[in-house]
Amino acid sequence: TFIGPLARAYYFRSGDLSEEERELRSKLFGSFTDIRRPNTAYRWATHDLMELPVTTIPLIRTPFHLSYLLWLAGISEKLADLYLSVALAACRATGTTPSVLIHPLDFFGGDDAPDLAFFPGMEHSGAEKRAISGHFLDRLTDAFDFTTCRAHVEASKPSRTVTL
Repeated sequence: TFIGPLARAYYFRSGDLSEEERELRSKLFGSFTDIRRPNTAYRWATHDLMELPVTTIPLIRTPFHLSYLLWLAGISEKLADLYLSVALAACRATGTTPSVLIHPLDFFGGDDAPDLAFFPGMEHSGAEKRAISGHFLDRLTDAFDFTTCRAHVEASKPSRTVTL
């Protein structure tokens, strides 16, 4: 997604990082060229490795993982719900089975970890984030079956092979 490099810029701006730390994290969240990769499981040509990317909304390629939905909910819970509805409808329309990223910070807030206040969404309390995340997880599990990554990969037919 094109959002990744923007997220990295936000992270660099918000965090107090040295030049060395910035260099170590320079590839964090990917690059703009990553948008050309498939949105479903694919194999790497150079290795016997299947990649299961975090799904973005088909066609527009914007993320809909929990952290992003929580950020949107901070603006408007109705907006976040509508956005998730669009994402789920696009996945159904294109036959894309979502692979959703769930991050520990989706379940605890600034009151739980004040040192992580620079991350988006940490202005919410842990209780608020658990309630909102629970709502989004309910919607996701109503629309699609949740499985382990292994089961998802085993059920996937790679969409194509990608060279590095």
